[in-house]
Amino acid sequence: MAEIKTTVLIIDDMEENIDIISAKLKHLGYDIEFALDGETGLKKAQELKPDLILLDIMLPKMDGWQVLEKIRSDESLDNIPCIMMTAYTTIQFQGEREQAIGKGASDYLKKPFDLNDMAALVAQYTTKK
Repeated sequence: MAEIKTTVLIIDDMEENIDIISAKLKHLGYDIEFALDGETGLKKAQELKPDLILLDIMLPKMDGWQVLEKIRSDESLDNIPCIMMTAYTTIQFQGEREQAIGKGASDYLKKPFDLNDMAALVAQYTTKK
C-alpha cells in the first residue's frame, strides 16, 4: 500500500524562507506547496486542502491575519492547523502569540526560528492520531 504523504502549504513572501523551510520538511518526507502572497496562498489552501499551513503575517495582497480569518470562516478549511510566523519581535508585537491563537491559529513561530523546533511543531500538528 502506498504511503500517503503529508502536505504542508507555506505562505511567505520571502523565497529564501520558503527554500529553507522546504528543504528541511522535504528531507523529513513532507510534500511542500507554497505561495508568495496571501491571495494566492488562500487559493492554494482551497484547492489543495493541505494537512498544515505555515502562514507568514506580513504578506502582500492579503496579510496573514486576513488569510487566517478566511480559512477559519471556510468550513472546508477550518480544521487545518495554521502556524503563524513573523520576523517582528519588537515591543509592539508582545502578546502576538496569544492574539494569533485567539484568532484561530494553532501556534506561532518567531523568525528566525530553529529548523528542528519548527519541524517538531509541524510534526506535532500533522501526526495522524
